Amino acid sequence: MFEIELSFERGRIRVGNGVLSFEESGASPFYSDYRSLLPADTPVIKRTGYFAGMIADAVRCCREPGYQPVSNASASLEVMRFIRSV
Repeated sequence: MFEIELSFERGRIRVGNGVLSFEESGASPFYSDYRSLLPADTPVIKRTGYFAGMIADAVRCCREPGYQPVSNASASLEVMRFIRSV
């Protein structure tokens, strides 16, 4: 499972495998003079076939000598470095 939560001054975004939610800071419905994270409009994301494509690419790597994958370990490491820097 992959999920990342990004917290900001005015809200929060959660994104991951099958997860996408936006929340924004607003007047708390529970306590006076406090703020709470409240559900916000979240865009609808169409299916991409990302994981099916990833598996198909891995199978192609096994079946075709010399084939270079769309994304390799070096690219993955750079993504992780970027996420960590954020």
